[in-house]
Amino acid sequence: MTTVIAGSETAAAPGRPAWTVEPVRPGDGRALDGLFARCSPDTVQRRFFAPVRALPPAYAKGVLAARPEEHDAVIAHRGSRAEPVGLGSLAAPCEPGAPAELGLLVVDFWQRNGAGGAMLDVLAARARARGVTHVLAFVLPGRSALLGVLARRFEPVHHTYGPDGLTGVYKLG
Repeated sequence: MTTVIAGSETAAAPGRPAWTVEPVRPGDGRALDGLFARCSPDTVQRRFFAPVRALPPAYAKGVLAARPEEHDAVIAHRGSRAEPVGLGSLAAPCEPGAPAELGLLVVDFWQRNGAGGAMLDVLAARARARGVTHVLAFVLPGRSALLGVLARRFEPVHHTYGPDGLTGVYKLG
């Protein structure tokens, strides 16, 4: 269940903690650096497909710009906005009609507790409001379960399996 509260949204699945999900603001750079620092190298590798030591500069610039029509980004937290446990983003398609690209990063300790799903629900609602109809997700080989999570929320359009990973395209309902 998702409830809008004064510019933020609170989401909770049955039996899961409630998450506050809010748009990323230009001044959130330090909070995002802290979130990144609390993620294991394995979690970072699964999100960015490389062993990066900090948020990639172009990505950080995009999410901190606060231009959702270009790169919508939200954080999830359970108390202090200064200590988010998740970052979700949806990059606008490069060409009209193409799907927007989804990315989720959740601190290891909080994975599988609903933060990713809460961010996904908020990003999808915001995307629909902007007229986005499809999202695209890339995952590394062996991470197909994540695409299954997306398939339970959205209508799968197609999956592509390659040596570098898997790609799923989903229609926002």
